[in-house]
Amino acid sequence: MKISVIIPVYNTGERLRRCLDSVVAQTFEDFECIVVDDGSKDQSPQVIDEFAAKDSRFIAIHKPNGGVSTARNVALDRAEGEWIVFVDSDDILKEHHLAKMHSVVNSEIDFVYTSWEAIMRDTSMRYRRSKDMCYLGKEQLRDFICKSEIMDNMMPWGKMFRRSIIENEGLRFDTCLTISEDRLFCYNYLLSTRGAVTISDISYTHDASDENSLSNRSYPTDVYKYRYNVFIEPTHRLIKHFDISSDDAFLLWQYIWSLFTTVIFSIRSSGSNVWIVSKQQQKYFSRNFCWGLYKSLKDSPAIKTFMERAENRQIVQQHFLLLNIKNSVRSFLNKLHIKR
Repeated sequence: MKISVIIPVYNTGERLRRCLDSVVAQTFEDFECIVVDDGSKDQSPQVIDEFAAKDSRFIAIHKPNGGVSTARNVALDRAEGEWIVFVDSDDILKEHHLAKMHSVVNSEIDFVYTSWEAIMRDTSMRYRRSKDMCYLGKEQLRDFICKSEIMDNMMPWGKMFRRSIIENEGLRFDTCLTISEDRLFCYNYLLSTRGAVTISDISYTHDASDENSLSNRSYPTDVYKYRYNVFIEPTHRLIKHFDISSDDAFLLWQYIWSLFTTVIFSIRSSGSNVWIVSKQQQKYFSRNFCWGLYKSLKDSPAIKTFMERAENRQIVQQHFLLLNIKNSVRSFLNKLHIKR
């Protein structure tokens, strides 16, 4: 079997039927589709069983709710295909999605990334189109990481992964991560990638219209702290493995910085006393800021300019009290403006 399609499901409703119909319609037929019901409370389990009963390529798995990472991991344990394709249960595949991705692979290619479109919350469409490119070896893969749009799109859908790498490296989704588990998986997979292909043809439709999606939720500070901590080492490894210069590492740094400041801001939002909050932020900064990574990259013009922004500079200089007072005043003035 060439491809294992993996679809985690939780309360997707009628959109699930739309997704599975698009899998059935694939012109490439040598696949299995592992659909994992993660404890859904709606009609999703029945829809999954219906497709499994009609088409032997569909495998229905039902499990207690444990999150999208556990669902994907269960499917990876069951998968038998040479390649892995992840699909979100409310998304839609163009009929040539699998065929197009499989047509570009050879013995040196481990990673395939296709162009996609997205249905936004206001029902408008967003398009992400790549060039038809092949990247072989570390030097070209460095360009793939630093000069293509891949770092902005570290989700598993719209991509194809070689299963032997996933198994040989023992790669699974981090079940302790509530958010960004997909990016971490992709980081670790890229470290073992020998070649990648990007496809210009749009063959995947992502439904981003759900306001209740995980990416739109707020989380406790401990969740953000864990996410920041687990990304530091893989980021270091990517930079070292592909010999990425400080000039080219801006996107990697920008993401780490965003994770760190999310922790800082979540601490600020957890209390109203700016003095106490500022002390908590300073304590967290002194214990956890990634000075090693920052010092290795800080001379890059892009990162230097980025860190010269007032708020970023105040954070790295640990001027948290000043920053919090400014934000409190700004928030107060905004409320006055609203009341008027």
